Formats: sequence, structure tokens, C-alpha cells
Amino acid sequence: MRALSDLNAVSQGYIKQRTLDAFDQCALELTSHPVSQAAAAGAFGDYYSCGLLMNLAVDCAVRRASRGQRDLFDFWGEFLASVETASAWNQEIFLETLDGEGAPETAAFLQSLAIEPRTKPGDFLRHGLATVGLSPFAENTKVIPGGCLP
Repeated sequence: MRALSDLNAVSQGYIKQRTLDAFDQCALELTSHPVSQAAAAGAFGDYYSCGLLMNLAVDCAVRRASRGQRDLFDFWGEFLASVETASAWNQEIFLETLDGEGAPETAAFLQSLAIEPRTKPGDFLRHGLATVGLSPFAENTKVIPGGCLP
């Protein structure tokens, strides 16, 4: 979504609708299992719907922590470098990289999203996304870029 937005390849309306659809799908799936159990549940779509929200949260958190000097693409560069150094690709390295970007609250939110079952996943997602600075639900708010709150 970030790349499409940056290239002006799609409208903000499309991006917002895809984000809201991802939110609805992720919340629906989280009623039966956390993201870490998606494969076992045969719910591979969770990785796309919840993953989109997770990456948007990372983007906002990194932008906020760096005062706009870094973004999602910088984070992924750091993460991939860490993976190469550690010779491992896992949640622990992902969260450590995010914490190193100055976003420990986002790392905690994503870890909770990944491993804890939820009785009210929509409320959890809405609160968690707002906490990390993402507000895709407000009227006339651009989701990417600019949907991150200061």
C-alpha cells in the first residue's frame, strides 16, 4: 500500500477501503485464533489482512519515532540485515528490530496480536492501531501516507 500510494498508482479511496477490509477480515479471524495459529487453522488470508495492518502500524511507529526521517522501508532494510546476520527469520528478531527503531509500544502490540486470543478483536485492533499512531477510521483521513497521527 505504501508503494502504491507513493507512486500515486491507486486512489486514497482504494487504499482506505483495502485497509478497512483488512481490518474487518483480521478482526473476524482473530475471534477464533491469534495470527500465530493462522497456518494451523488453514487461515492463510490472516497473514495478508493482519499483516497489512501490522505493516501500517510499523510504518507509523517508525515515522513517529524518527520524526519522519525513517519509514517502513527503512525498518524492513534493518530487519533483513538482522536476519542475515542472525541466520534466522523469526518473530523475536522482527520485534527486536522494531524495538531498536524506538517503537517498543508497537512491538508489544504486534506481539500481543500475534500470540494472544481475543474475545473482542475489533476493539483490540482499533485501540492498538490508534495507540501506535494509525487512524484509518476517521473520515477524510488519508491512510498512507498521512494517516499516521503526530
